[in-house]
Amino acid sequence: MGGGANRGPGGPLDGWALVDTGAKLSGIDKAVALRFGLPQVGAAELRTPASLPENVPVFQGRFLFPGLSEHPLSRRLLGLRLGYGHAGLPVIILLGRDFLADKRFVYDGNRGEFKLSWEVAVAQ
Repeated sequence: MGGGANRGPGGPLDGWALVDTGAKLSGIDKAVALRFGLPQVGAAELRTPASLPENVPVFQGRFLFPGLSEHPLSRRLLGLRLGYGHAGLPVIILLGRDFLADKRFVYDGNRGEFKLSWEVAVAQ
């Protein structure tokens, strides 16, 4: 749930990342994955409570975070049709439990704020 600029062959793209604690796997909007030329590394069956099972592409991508760009997190991402947004920007990434598994995620409902943190191993 934060905006950011992404750079790829099509130029920068502003969008949101949605934290979804109900999603087992992370994903990327399929159109965005194709725009950035992410390699397709397979396919997977997607099951949601709201739809019938369907086969979707799986792309290999990397997450880069401000201040941690030297430590990208490589991840397989389901190719999804996210198609919604907030404040005029599309949701382009869905961060599921596979991403959150080794992170600390704290949500303060009274303030409407969250904190996401993790330790980065640095080679010496």
